Amino acid sequence: MLKEKIVLFCKSYDKDLYRAKRLADSVDRFNIDNISFYMSVPQKDLGLFRDEFQDNKCILLTDEEIIDRTIEVFGEIPGYFSPSIFQQLIKLEFWRMGKARNYAWIDSDSYFIKDFKISDFMYDSETPYTILEEFDINEKKKKWSNAPKSVRERRFVDRVNHIEKFKTLFDKESKEYNFGVSTPIIWSSEVLKHLYEHYLVPEGKTIFRLLSDYPCETFLYGYYLFHSKCIQIYPKKHMFKAFDYLDEFISSQMIGENEYTIAKDYFGICIQSNWALIKEKKKISERLRNRKQEILYIISKYIR
Repeated sequence: MLKEKIVLFCKSYDKDLYRAKRLADSVDRFNIDNISFYMSVPQKDLGLFRDEFQDNKCILLTDEEIIDRTIEVFGEIPGYFSPSIFQQLIKLEFWRMGKARNYAWIDSDSYFIKDFKISDFMYDSETPYTILEEFDINEKKKKWSNAPKSVRERRFVDRVNHIEKFKTLFDKESKEYNFGVSTPIIWSSEVLKHLYEHYLVPEGKTIFRLLSDYPCETFLYGYYLFHSKCIQIYPKKHMFKAFDYLDEFISSQMIGENEYTIAKDYFGICIQSNWALIKEKKKISERLRNRKQEILYIISKYIR
């Protein structure tokens, strides 16, 4: 059986069930080329997802199926792996399943809002686009202008430090790029195989150690691609509008943006669960009180 040219892939779990369901529904609605959509969940959650997704075309896999392939190559997963790094590992190792030559992985907190087709992900019949952007501090200043100054400064420092850490991993002369600000992120299985055969094996490293030392799957892939040039690089801007922070979402609402207006420039929306997810059961008054100053600052920008 020939590998598919490209598939969609999502790593999810029980706490993201309804976000993942929203994504699956959007894929069914807007997927005009019927691109296969795979979703990986823990074995313990498989029954839950099967019940909820019985009307969707989504093909369910288990994390264990993917990780078993990794264990065959590198041995058992170290005990120091955090849940977030484990999720990144699943995404990086999906290529070993042999399902497709390329895959666009999408997080559960994202969903499509208009029709999409294979050519939106592929430059030609063999080569996928690479989702990236050159880091532009002035663009970020504009995007984050409605956040308090202290918040903006912390974001600048964090982003610059993050980029500096990765850009010298494979090449000292790399430019400053942003990879993976929002999903979908398009990856070539050929690049990931090349990373294994031409970097990890010669260096005597495991994917576990590499990911532990450099915990960001999008930057690992992106900077290795620029280093190896094992496929042609055809840059593409981010396909989804990402709300990475609360102030970005509030600003969008204040100017009246909606799915219709966003669809003019983007294929979907990513509402980062880092800030949108309620991690503790708290009264809404308490949650709002914790973000009061930030919310009031943002709103004040629009009512002067």
